[in-house]
Order: sequence, then structure tokens, then C-alpha cells
Amino acid sequence: MVGGTEDEILFLKQEFDIMNNVVFIPRRPYREIPFYLKSADVLVLPNERGDVISEKYTSPLKMFEYMASKTNIIASDLRSIKEVLNFNNSIFFEPGNASDLNRKIDYLLESKNQFSYLVENAYNEVKNYDQCGIYYSPAKQARINKKRVRSVRRKKITDLTKKPMTGFLVCVDTVVRYVNGQKRYILTAIDRYSKLSFARMYTTHSSKNAADFLHRLHYLLDGKIENIQTDNGSEFKKCFDQALTRLEIPHYHSRVKTPKDNAVNERFNRTLNKVLPMYPSSTEIVARK
Repeated sequence: MVGGTEDEILFLKQEFDIMNNVVFIPRRPYREIPFYLKSADVLVLPNERGDVISEKYTSPLKMFEYMASKTNIIASDLRSIKEVLNFNNSIFFEPGNASDLNRKIDYLLESKNQFSYLVENAYNEVKNYDQCGIYYSPAKQARINKKRVRSVRRKKITDLTKKPMTGFLVCVDTVVRYVNGQKRYILTAIDRYSKLSFARMYTTHSSKNAADFLHRLHYLLDGKIENIQTDNGSEFKKCFDQALTRLEIPHYHSRVKTPKDNAVNERFNRTLNKVLPMYPSSTEIVARK
């Protein structure tokens, strides 16, 4: 049994003389509930007759959670419940009849393999009621958690107080250009204060090449780089981040879909687009203000 305060659990134990084979687990965070649902053999919706709203109009939220858990469901045979559940996804028992409920549980456990189709049908049908994604999905939650971890680690450029000094903030970006009919990736960098600029062309789009570019940039500026700013592109992860860690340079990110966060680099990229045809065979360009 999951949930309840210590006083409520103590009351149940004393009032009903519950045996030792019943395990009581105190209240748990909502995010853990799906794991308890999934660990059960049978989930029961024991709604009773008598309450008009409950009997005819209410669809318990837990019913949809049960369906999403891919666990067998036994529910009261009530009109409100059967608006969602049916004989193709659940087993029903007579409301308020403990003996009938007991028989249905035994029957389901003894013939569990025969009713695997009920679980699949319930899971597929609950998707029709989850257009807004309000019910738990392990895969979706894993993606959300991963994004949250990344967002916590990332430093936003808006958190950095700018200083008017060379090397304090160097902005890095990637542009795609076609040179002699071939697709090329050009990594560009510009010192926000001095406007010293550097660009190098690569044949592939990878964090390894971005790390190579960073080391060249670090050499060009004689190691005087205090902070680096990039967008959220994949080339600025993994090898690039590892290189920043070795060089002990903090990494700040532009906000998503906010080009003004890196306006100086955007202007340099436009200038580069005009200058590039003048140097068709060059792989590196260095420009000073």
C-alpha cells in the first residue's frame, strides 16, 4: 500500500488487524508513482454505486494512469467508468461486491497470459486522451530530464557581465557556404571588444573540428581568452567542451532563436560572405579592425 501519513497507516494496521504480508510505503513524489503502478500485477478501480456524480459522470484520473502503465485493470462496472474502459481493455466486477472482485482477481492472475491483449489495447487507447501529454511517459520524461540537466549545466550569455577588454569575450559561430560547388563549414570567431576576427574552413561539421579551431584561436590570441560564447549547435559540444575544460575557459551560450545575443559574429559572417569569393583557395582568414 502506497501513500498516507504515519497516523493513517497506524490506524489501518490497528483497525483491520492487517497481516505482516502487507507492505506500507509512505507518501512518495508523484514522479515515482508510475513505477509502483508498473510493479503491480493488477490495478483495481473499486468505485461504488450510490454517488450519482461518481457513478454516472466521473472519469478518475488514476484510470488513465492505469491504462498508461501497461498493467492489467479490473474496474467497477459503472457507466462513468465504461465511457473509457471496455471489455477490450479491462475486466469488470460488480460494484461493492468483494467476492466478485476476489474471483476476478484470481481469474486474471491464473490466466494472465491470455489477457495480454487487454494491456496493449488500454495503452493504445489512452493515447487518444493524452493530446496534451499530461500522463506519464518514461521515454518522454527521460528526454525532459536530459534537457533539464543540460540547461542547468549551460551558462547563458545574459548571465555574463561584459568588460571592455580584449580577450574577455570571444564569440564563435559556424556558417555553411558552397565553395566551387562543394559544401564547406566555416568556423568564425570575433573578439567582442577589439573585433579581431578569425575564420577557418572545414569539410565536415563536427565537435572535433570545432576543438581544432579553438586551439588555433587560442594560439592566435596568445592564450588570452577569458570567455567563449557559442550557440547551441552540436559542434560546440563533446570535443569542443573538453578542449575548453583543458584550457580552463568558461563556455557561455546564446539563447535559442536570439541572434542579437551574438550580433557581432552575425555581422562578421555577412562580411565574410562578401570577402570569401576574393580568396577562393584560402582555408584561413584573419582580420583586424
